[in-house]
Amino acid sequence: MPCPIQIFCERKTDTGYECLPEIIPFNWQFNDLYAFMTAVRYNSAPSTIACSRGLPDDASSAAVIYNLSKKDSRLPSWLLISELLEWDYDSAVRQGGELTWREFLGDDFMDDLLDMERYGIDRVIFWV
Repeated sequence: MPCPIQIFCERKTDTGYECLPEIIPFNWQFNDLYAFMTAVRYNSAPSTIACSRGLPDDASSAAVIYNLSKKDSRLPSWLLISELLEWDYDSAVRQGGELTWREFLGDDFMDDLLDMERYGIDRVIFWV
């Protein structure tokens, strides 16, 4: 069963962060992706890029409003696009294994990541 995720893409401006609602990355969501992006553990994801961080203090107003209005227990976290771009996707998912992060996450993940970079997205806020 897929993990329901809400994602906000944000770009930093002179006045703070703005939400870009027209950009929807990872809309094919699968549990192991979010296990990789946060400390939430599912099935086969052996590692994570960052522990859950909560809602950033400087989140866009759209993200703050969503966080205050949601009616479930999902917790916010966020990642900088630079963190996602700097990850070694050609390294093995498991020590001694042959499967790379690039293979594990798939082409759609890499395409979405490059699209976000091209659109000038600075960070993603998501609720898991």
